[in-house]
Amino acid sequence: MDEWRQGWKIVLGAAIGGGTGASLLFFTFSLFIVPMSAELGGTRGDMAVMQAVVGLGALASPLVGWAADRWGFRAVFTACALITILTHLWIATLVSSLILFAVGAALFGLFGIGTGPLTYTRPVNAWFDRHRGLALGLAASGLAVSTIIMPPVLAGIIETQGWRSGYLALAALGLLLGLPAVLLLVKNEPPGYRERQAAQPADEGTAERHFLRTPVFWLLAASFVCMAIPGAGFVSQLSPILQEEGLSATTAALGLSAYAVGQISGRLIGGVALDRLRPQLVGFLFTALPAAGFVFLWAGQGSLTLALAAAILIGVQQGAEIDLFAYLIARRFGLARYSTIYGWLLGIGWIGNAAGVLLFGATHDRTGSYTAILVVSAWLLLLGAVLVSLVRLPPRPIHARG
Repeated sequence: MDEWRQGWKIVLGAAIGGGTGASLLFFTFSLFIVPMSAELGGTRGDMAVMQAVVGLGALASPLVGWAADRWGFRAVFTACALITILTHLWIATLVSSLILFAVGAALFGLFGIGTGPLTYTRPVNAWFDRHRGLALGLAASGLAVSTIIMPPVLAGIIETQGWRSGYLALAALGLLLGLPAVLLLVKNEPPGYRERQAAQPADEGTAERHFLRTPVFWLLAASFVCMAIPGAGFVSQLSPILQEEGLSATTAALGLSAYAVGQISGRLIGGVALDRLRPQLVGFLFTALPAAGFVFLWAGQGSLTLALAAAILIGVQQGAEIDLFAYLIARRFGLARYSTIYGWLLGIGWIGNAAGVLLFGATHDRTGSYTAILVVSAWLLLLGAVLVSLVRLPPRPIHARG
């Protein structure tokens, strides 16, 4: 348990920082869709375009990842968190049109990516080896916990004080809780870490100039896109989707909490499983089984039970996804260029995120329901499960087993 004696502060700080960063807005944005549409104008499809702009902005993630490798997690997270907080404040006080909101969405994409798993999984991977899967799961659970707590709080604030106050609340959360937690608790890496890394021989997967040539990277990227399209699309329209299942707007906010319960389950159980089972099997099971959630939404019109069960199952997949890809990249490519490689993967994956957000919104605008895209989403998760099961990894070091 030496890893935990030294590393628990790293996990806690990463969890709080990630749980109060820009990703929280992405997971709660569906609460803002109706009131923002009413004030700023636009359809659900228009609001989906605005959210997709976040994904397009996140194409900067390879650059952010490179910066984290060069200057460390703390410096990059701090800069990105401050810009994200200022963007929240700008939207809350000055934005009066969809065009101005699109500018804010682009800023969230460009810099908000630096407050999420791209950066905080780096110090967790550096401090943990034997219990890396569980540590990643616990760190990623910070966002799930905040997604359980914040939707009812934000829904109440938006209902009583307006959507602008919701953005002010998000800014205060990052400034007063997230940023201090990172600065006080998280260190970039353990003592002597860089020296140990430099002593290890490099291979074709470790060198930054080679990883884009490896089939395994593109296999990971393809599976990530298949998971990103349904996952991001569902979250972007979660509240409207559940309202079409017969839930009220207030009750639909609980659907976000149910989704977050699934995330926590996926992250913790998936993290432990990664430490004990073949990662490819874990990836297959935690991607294929949650496809049933989209089937429930498609077949269970008007059923509150099936709607909440679907939110939990889809949350399980999204929760396990962060652990899974962070773990696979560290195992396959090492940590010398970890954030750079993860940044490229996220940049490609965010294309899937943007596509998912646009497809869900456009499907509703064109057909008046989400039925068609729900069916497509189930098939995409099954395809992603097959692809991730084909990834080949080097043998796990003997000292890391057990």
